[in-house]
Amino acid sequence: LAAGCADGSVALWDFDTRGTSRVWERAHREAVTSVSWTKNGFTLVSSSTDGTVAQWDVLQGSTTKRMSLPAGVLAARVHPYNASLCLASLANNHAPVLLDFASDTIRKLPVFMDEHTEMNLEEMYPPQEPPTVSVGNRTSRTTPSSGIAALAFSRKGDWIYVGSNKGCVAVVETATLAVKEVVKVAGGSSIKGLAVSRSGSHLLVNSADRIIRA
Repeated sequence: LAAGCADGSVALWDFDTRGTSRVWERAHREAVTSVSWTKNGFTLVSSSTDGTVAQWDVLQGSTTKRMSLPAGVLAARVHPYNASLCLASLANNHAPVLLDFASDTIRKLPVFMDEHTEMNLEEMYPPQEPPTVSVGNRTSRTTPSSGIAALAFSRKGDWIYVGSNKGCVAVVETATLAVKEVVKVAGGSSIKGLAVSRSGSHLLVNSADRIIRA
């Protein structure tokens, strides 16, 4: 079990020994927002509000790659079988991206607000310096969410599911980033999370209306 902490550290929990097997104390400069495993358990990916996504070799206990993005990372999901590929959703109205650690490339995903319209959030809302708010004696930056609320790979990683805050799920081909279908989820509430069943035959959708649909 991997856990990301508010102080930027990442810890691994061993169920056999019932204790922490490894702690990366300076994994990120700011709070960790997500951790994601490959299927074989050899590689872990972590993301942070500091705008970085890190790839970790679990057996060696070291980071193998780190990529910086133009905004805080809300969540990252590593490809189930190809540890070089990783999805990342970004704050401040930036479009979600597909990272390739092997080639150091970043590709933007299509952004769908509803089942009829494709919108480029960066054209609608040019990235701006996030507003600052005072918290005691320190100043922090807010990181409002973009129109994309959730991302997930299919069981084999051939497809990417993109959930929007307008209640739509787009099915995108991983290799080409071509959109194959856009589905409107019943209720139309903002999609907060996506999860693929173990068999890969069902997609679970967690919406803001507090209903989980398959």
